[in-house]
Amino acid sequence: MRRVLLIAATTGYQTRAFDDSARRLGVELTLATDRCHVLEDPWGDRALAVRFEDPQLSAARIAGSARERKIDGILAVDDRQAILAASAAAALEIPYNPVAATAACHDKHRARELYRAAGLPVPSFFRVALEDDPEATAQRARYPCVLKPLALSASRGVIRANDPAEFLAAFRRIR
Repeated sequence: MRRVLLIAATTGYQTRAFDDSARRLGVELTLATDRCHVLEDPWGDRALAVRFEDPQLSAARIAGSARERKIDGILAVDDRQAILAASAAAALEIPYNPVAATAACHDKHRARELYRAAGLPVPSFFRVALEDDPEATAQRARYPCVLKPLALSASRGVIRANDPAEFLAAFRRIR
């Protein structure tokens, strides 16, 4: 039976649907979650405890686990787990998106830089630190413009500003 590692948040609601689908497909599903690594399997699901904020350490832990029980594929439930999934797949030589590409997708500014460097058409953009002066930054922008947090996904935090006043309101909201 093929075995797939699902990397998900402990608080995620999606794991049951993945488990049901894996069962229907005849695939063994193993979990890696951000649960407490000190407790001894509190949910009885034999999940591997990982830290999303430390993908290298967690990928090494996944690779160590895979020496005992082979992993044939890896899935990440959302973007918080994507870099870990890419790192683990690279360590296990499982086909997946490259770590650098996955990391670039996690940072909107970096992705735009790469698109531009590849000759793709991209709208004008610039990066603003949360510590920057919002009034001065509002004067740099061309309107209408869009303010985007670097790492949120699914359009979360994306706000259109039609003028400097809307820019300031959007900046403060994101901050």
